[in-house]
Amino acid sequence: MFITFEGGEGSGKSTQVKLLYKYINAENNKHNLEASQSHSNNRRNIANNNNNNALGDTNALLNNSNNSHYINKNIMHTTFRNYEVVLTREPGGTLIADQLRTILLQGKPDKMQAITEALMFLAARSDCWNKIIKPALDNNKIVICDRFHDSTLVYQGICSNIDINLLNDIYKNITNNVFPNRTYLIDIDPIIGLNRSLRTDNKDIRFEMKSLEYHQKIRDAYLQIAKNNNRYLIIDGNLPVQEINNIIITDFNNLIN
Repeated sequence: MFITFEGGEGSGKSTQVKLLYKYINAENNKHNLEASQSHSNNRRNIANNNNNNALGDTNALLNNSNNSHYINKNIMHTTFRNYEVVLTREPGGTLIADQLRTILLQGKPDKMQAITEALMFLAARSDCWNKIIKPALDNNKIVICDRFHDSTLVYQGICSNIDINLLNDIYKNITNNVFPNRTYLIDIDPIIGLNRSLRTDNKDIRFEMKSLEYHQKIRDAYLQIAKNNNRYLIIDGNLPVQEINNIIITDFNNLIN
């Protein structure tokens, strides 16, 4: 099962990625606790202690702390029912992809040509796909990814006039044309999104520095590619955070079932 999150800057998608992972990890801890409680009182006490520690680990993971659950920076692992779950992001997930992320998301918005930008995103995707995503999917794991190829089609393709067929051809060579089973598109007015994203602790604001007109095109392009495509679930980003999370959790459980 391959699940991706998409949306413009400040849409809240990254928050929802973390909340979905937190839900999955809590369900896993609950399952483990219930299984342990079927044994002796001594086993029950051990299970309670482990559960508290695991919940603490979840918060540490969400805060990007050093933790044994990491394979590397920003890669998280847990289990859900009988599935292992891998959480990653784009660009990122591997050493090379994280290095490309810094180049792509920091600095002046016009520091590189659109084709250079597109090829760098695809290079990062290739590394993450081959080292993280594909091995996980091949082993029947659930993969949750913050952004994927739809971002490239929208940002570099539709909004920066790079040939969509070229982008898709390279993508096909990278992934053998494997697409996500579900994409959650968090839709929001770019004015609201940019105000959220341009916070003092966010250094990755190269795209936020582009014009409001550009960001409106991003929103329109996402809605265009999601239209009449059952892979997407479009969610109103103006809804309360927990309400959005509940929509995603309900849909996620239906997918798993």
